[in-house]
Amino acid sequence: TVLLTVALGIHLIVTPWPDAFPPNPLLYLGGVVGCVFIAMQAVIVRTTGVLLLGLAILSGQVVAAAVLDLVLPVSGHVIGVSTLIGAALTLVAVAVAAIRAPQRRAGPGATASSDSPSR
Repeated sequence: TVLLTVALGIHLIVTPWPDAFPPNPLLYLGGVVGCVFIAMQAVIVRTTGVLLLGLAILSGQVVAAAVLDLVLPVSGHVIGVSTLIGAALTLVAVAVAAIRAPQRRAGPGATASSDSPSR
């Protein structure tokens, strides 16, 4: 917050405050989407864990970028096989992280809390 306030102060010294804000409401949607995204992460991380959530987010970004490169190609940029293999590997990483160890049965004298695997 301090850094952003200093940057705003420097920017206002160089450039005056705008007369009006942009009227297009879609330009303000990014903040709302970001808040919803963070709230969803806070809820989902309880059940998936940090590793799986992080890998899933990264995988979603990489796969979405690869799909966009295939569907909406940029002139002069060819998507390589290594990019597609990398996107597939991120999906494999999510699958591997999602595999849970089987629950062990409590033997004689064991407590339920000592039997559960640690995360």
